[in-house]
Parts: sequence; C-alpha cells; structure tokens
Amino acid sequence: MEKKLVAGYDIQKNKVQLSFYIEDREDAESVSPLASQIDYEIPCLVAKTEQGWVVGEEALTAQFEQTGIVVDQLILRVLHQEMEVLDGYSAEELLEIFLRETLLFIPGVEMIGREVDAVAISLWEQNGLLLDVLFRCLMRLGIKENCIFAMSEQESAACYALSRPKELWKQDVLFFDFSQEHFIMKKLHRNQKAEKIILEMEEIDYSELFPISLLESEEGRQQADQSFLELLMQQIVRPPVSCVYLIGEGFCQKENWAVRTFKYLCSRKRVFLGMNLYTKGASLSAFDHITGRLMDSVTMRMKGCISVSIGICVFYREEKKLLNLVKEGKYWYHAKAQIEGILDEITELSFVITRQGVLGKLEYRLPLSEFPYREPRMTRVEVSLSFLSEEEAILQATDLGFGQYAESSGTVIQKKLKVEELLSGIVEKEEPEATGRFLLCGSKRSRYPFEIEESRQALYSIDELCYFLYHNNYLLEETFFSQKLMDFIRNNLEMNLLADKLEYAKKKKAPLGELITIVMESTGYYRGVEWKRMKEKLAYFGTQSREERLKLLGDMYLTERQYVQARNQYQLLLKLEAASGESREFFGMVYHNIGVLYMELFYFEEASEFLKQAYEYMPQDEILKKLLLTLQMAGMEVDYTEWKKKTKKEQVIQWEREWQKQEEEAIQDDRNYLAAEALSCRRQGKLGQFEEYAKKQLQEWMEEYRYEMEG
Repeated sequence: MEKKLVAGYDIQKNKVQLSFYIEDREDAESVSPLASQIDYEIPCLVAKTEQGWVVGEEALTAQFEQTGIVVDQLILRVLHQEMEVLDGYSAEELLEIFLRETLLFIPGVEMIGREVDAVAISLWEQNGLLLDVLFRCLMRLGIKENCIFAMSEQESAACYALSRPKELWKQDVLFFDFSQEHFIMKKLHRNQKAEKIILEMEEIDYSELFPISLLESEEGRQQADQSFLELLMQQIVRPPVSCVYLIGEGFCQKENWAVRTFKYLCSRKRVFLGMNLYTKGASLSAFDHITGRLMDSVTMRMKGCISVSIGICVFYREEKKLLNLVKEGKYWYHAKAQIEGILDEITELSFVITRQGVLGKLEYRLPLSEFPYREPRMTRVEVSLSFLSEEEAILQATDLGFGQYAESSGTVIQKKLKVEELLSGIVEKEEPEATGRFLLCGSKRSRYPFEIEESRQALYSIDELCYFLYHNNYLLEETFFSQKLMDFIRNNLEMNLLADKLEYAKKKKAPLGELITIVMESTGYYRGVEWKRMKEKLAYFGTQSREERLKLLGDMYLTERQYVQARNQYQLLLKLEAASGESREFFGMVYHNIGVLYMELFYFEEASEFLKQAYEYMPQDEILKKLLLTLQMAGMEVDYTEWKKKTKKEQVIQWEREWQKQEEEAIQDDRNYLAAEALSCRRQGKLGQFEEYAKKQLQEWMEEYRYEMEG
C-alpha cells in the first residue's frame, strides 16, 4: 500500500506557508519553492503569463520583469467577494489556482486529488467566509470534504507539540511568536487531574513590550534581551515547563539579540527555533485526523474550539439515550451535526449541555408549538446544530412530514445559542423529564421512494415501511418481500444488515409473519403495547389462508364504511372460489357481506341477488330476514311473496313490525335523517326523491371517511 501524504497550510493575510507529511516519517517538511528561501513564506500573489499561471515569488518576478499580469492581496479580495478580478476570473477562482500551484510544489505531486490524501488549514483569525471558500477550492481540486480540516494557530501549535515525544509535552509548553506585527506568548497547559487529556492554551500579547523596531539598535537589543530573560524566568519555573518553541522572523532572521536569554534557556530547557511551526502542526494534524491516532482522545480548550458538549435526548428501541451532537474541544467550523427523529407525543426537544470537570448539566428545551398537530409518530423532524463562531451556535428543527402519509408543512424553528450563557446555566439540579419521546429514525430518507403498485403508495424510509406493514399485514403475501424491496433497503436506505437478514429468511422459506417481524424489529417505530398487539396479529394471521386474510380485510373496510375497498376485497375472493379449499359456509358469509354492503349503499336489487346466493349456501333465518328487507325496499313484490314462504308467517309479521319501528326511530334521529327519508321515498315509490336522498347520504358518508383519512 502507498503511504499517505497530507498537506498543511498556515494562511496569513498576505502570505502562506505549506508543509507536507508522509506516513512513517519523523517530522513534516515545509515547501520552499526557491532554493535560497529559508523562511518558507509564499506571497499570496498569482500572475498570468504566456507560459501559464505562476504564484508567489515567481509572480513577483513576472511583475518585476513585466512578463505577466499580477493579482495581489488575494486573501483580501476573496473576503470582499470580488467577482471580476482578472480576465473574467473571480477572486475565488484565482485562489483555487494559487492553491493548485502551491500544492504542486510538494515533491512527487502531479495530480492533487489522487496523491494528496488530506489538507489542513491554520488561519490567523477565525473567518467562516474564508474557510467556506478554501473548502470549495480544495474540493474542486479533488480533495474530499471530510479530508479537509480547519484550525486556529493555537490548535496547530498544540498539534505540533503533541506530535513530539511525550516528555516534551508532559508538562507545560511555551511558544513565543515574534514577527513584524506582534510578540505573543502562548502557554500550553495539560490538566493533570482530568481522566482524559485536556489541553488549555493561554495567550498573552507582549507586542508593546517587544516591538520589532527595538532590535534596530544595540541598546534596544540589550533591552529586549533583558526583558525577555525576565519574562522567561517568570514562566518556566511554576508550573514547570517541558520545552520552549521560538517562532518567527524576530528570532530567526534578526541579528542575534537574545544572547543572555538563550544561554539561560538552553541550560535548563529543550528549545526549538523555526519559522514554520504552524504549517507543520497543520499537516501533522491532518494526518492524525485521517488515522485517528491521538487527537480523538484530546480535548482542546483554546481559541477557535467550542467549550461545551451538546447532546440531544432520544429514544432508540424503548431505551432513552443521550446522543452527542458536538464534542467539547471541536474546532467551531467542524462542530456541526444533523439527525432525524420522529415525534411521539412530544411538544419540545431536550438538549443537554455539559463540560468536562464541571458538575451538573444544563437541559435546554426547544418548543415545537409552531409545528402542525399530527397523530403520534406521524412527524419526522430534522435537527441540525452548527456554529457561527466558537461563541455562537445555531439550533434548527425542520418539519419533514411523514412521506405520503403526512406532507411536510415546511415549518422551520431556529434559535441562536450563546455558549457563554449556556455555561452559566449549568446546574446540578435536574429538571423534570419532558413528556413524550423523540424517536431516533430507523434509517435515512431515500431520495427516491419504494412504490407499492397495489396500493399506489410510496415509502421513503424504514419507519414508513413499518407503518405500512402494521396497518396492512393482513393484505400482504410473501411476494411483497421481493428482490426489489431488498435492493431498496440495501441501496436506498443503506441498511445492509436488514437486507441480509431478509434475504436469508427468504432463502429458507420463512413465513410471512417472520419476514414482517424482521423489518419491524430493525427500528424502534413500534414498541411496547403496539408491538405486542402486532405480534399477536402476526401469530393469528400466520395461521390464516389467503382467502381468510382477504375476508378479514374486507370485513374491516365494511365496518369502517370504506365500501369501494371492501367490495374490491370481496370480489377478489369470489374469483378464488372455484379453486379454493374453503367451505361453502365461508363463501356464504362473503356473499352475505357483499349483500350488506349494497344494502348500505341503497342498491337493494343488487343486494338481494347476493343475499339469495348467501341463503343458498347457508339457509339461516338472519340472512332471510335481510333478503326480505331488501326485496321490500326494492319494491320486488313477486320475489318478496315467494321468498317469505321459506319461513313461518308469524316470523315474517314480527320482522315487518321491527322494520316499521326501526324506520320510525330513524326518522326521529337526526344522524339518520337522510337514510330514513330515502327509505321512506323508496317504499312509497317516489324513486326520483329516493335517489336524491340516497346520493346526499352517500356524499355525507364519503366526506366523513375522507375527514377521518386526512386526520
């Protein structure tokens, strides 16, 4: 296998430094485009010449020799978002060219996207706009987004220190950064009491005490030497210091001015002198990020890193869990998370804020009152957390609906959180738990749905599939679990383990109930009482034939006045009658139920035909009673006279009295007014009025059904 190669940038306002690290080497190396260059600085310049694009010192040469058009202040132009800079190129496009040409300075690199595995960027200040541009440029050059990392100078300095042998960072580490602009001391401290490695960085600006102009005279150099010696003597004793890093041109390029200080320092501590610590630290950090060697176990408390951990309370398979969204010590630009969950009788989301070494926690609750009301588990929510800086976060909840069952309202709830305020709110006392549950989604949402041809339904997630199975298990056949469904689960939902289990179960010819159970147990959408009821139904339906399941489904539709669906199931059953092994009594009940269906629709002639067939299969008085009623309502006097002979005269008289009484009660009941009027008109032979009332009654029932379905 080829060894990994990573790169690290130290980006300043007008210049950059670039280093690279190859796996198994002792240290990172910095790029110096010119053999005579020892400060490794590459000016942020790009020039277009007849030979092509050039950057850095070559761009300066092209400007001096007037052989190309030079663009300077490249970083500033990017921050100003200049769109027309040179020959139609925007500032961002020119920065991409600059990055491409500098990465090609790395020995052996010819194709960036194939040969550079990761890139880290150390910035002199925290600027989200500049980082966005840098990330886009590097991604267009072929670097994957999850292989690009950002950090502050403090973090890159700490990363370099931690890459050295442990004895060099077991105690505090000092960094002195001396440039034309500043003299800054950074002190890296390891919290020895913490179980995990916690690194804190203190930074003090001594620029007024050490202006670089002080080194222009002998008197000034002596003064600076004495002041630096006094500062060091204060810092390296308590707490003890492992080593000292001296960074920048003030130490490396100016005349040797700190004679006494260096003599004192080198006799007591390990000292490292160089211009390129930040860029080397960045490249070593990039390698650690993609290999996960050390930094995963370290918490950074320094500039640019967030100072709290934020988690969200979720339920997964009946168990309450705290799902960590962002970890304390993460660089703010990378501190982001996005999850999806389902609301189960919950009106607010609960977030927990903690900090290592601090007792107690803060529970922050985000109200969801702006979301539309839906039945439990019919609202999928996307929760996202991101940071605008190390001090300010954006928390957002978006209503995603529930596939075709509940369309998204588009509602977005967004809150800005100040980290300082969250820290001040951490207390030991816990608030009462919020009611309801936020269920972690069982799978991602597919961009393209799985379409069920029979019901014309489209499913986008495993949770929607569970909902469908729960409400339609009595309708399904083993063929529902087709290879097409397996592929959807594997490729679209990315649930390889579930697809493997289903394919294995299909291969061993598992019953339908087992296949449904495998899917239902892959997620926590149904649990507790509902899951117990579901398993009982599966056990029951598993013993039923196809004909019995179809009848049960038709009976359910009939009870719920879903007449079209009920008729479809019964008609399908009748097509199976000739080849079925079910008894005459079974199909007699099917004919009976179709007759009842048509009775409720006022189609009495049609109802009578099915009830006649039912009576032939099952000669029972209850069926005969319904048949005589339909014949009477249809005005079929001849048939009525003939069929009433099949029972005693006294029985018919009793039924007729019951019908009369029921009609009178129905007229008095406002809920049955339309149906009663329709029956009365039909009995009187007023067929026109009968049809009018019947249509109104049917319309009312359909509206009730539609309302129930939408609810």
